[in-house]
Amino acid sequence: MNQSAAAPWWKGVIKSFGLVFGDIGTSPIYTLTVIFVLTKPTYDNVLGILSLIFWTMTILVTAEYSWLAMNLGRKGEGGTIVLKEILARLLKPGRKIAFVGFLSFLGVSLLLGDGVITPAISILAAVEGMVLIPGLENLHQGTLILIAAVIAVVLFVFQFKGTDKVA
Repeated sequence: MNQSAAAPWWKGVIKSFGLVFGDIGTSPIYTLTVIFVLTKPTYDNVLGILSLIFWTMTILVTAEYSWLAMNLGRKGEGGTIVLKEILARLLKPGRKIAFVGFLSFLGVSLLLGDGVITPAISILAAVEGMVLIPGLENLHQGTLILIAAVIAVVLFVFQFKGTDKVA
């Protein structure tokens, strides 16, 4: 296989990793916290769980987003709405199309809700870590919220230039 034929495939994989891990990249932090409440954090358990998280996310992103979602859509768009359009063309009018429309609406709603709450939770969680710094243990909760709000506003002000520029 020549390199020019492989380049678009790898470009899609890398693009998918950036898009998906921007959102689900924070999930392992919360996952590890919950798992180690239930399991003793031994060397083998930590290594096994980190391996499981890494390979699950790698396979999920590569298979689902790079190959499936990007190839189902038009011009590499993929996504919930494009999937609904493809299914609507294949189904007869009636309840099935209404159900697919409902699932599409639900998927877009969940995506929008996640897009609203994830930045706030991630920024606030990072800022709350400041109380672990010696000398900052007594920071008031209101101060932490104000710092998180300023960070969020600054990020969103610069986001119009594109997420690749902000990162």
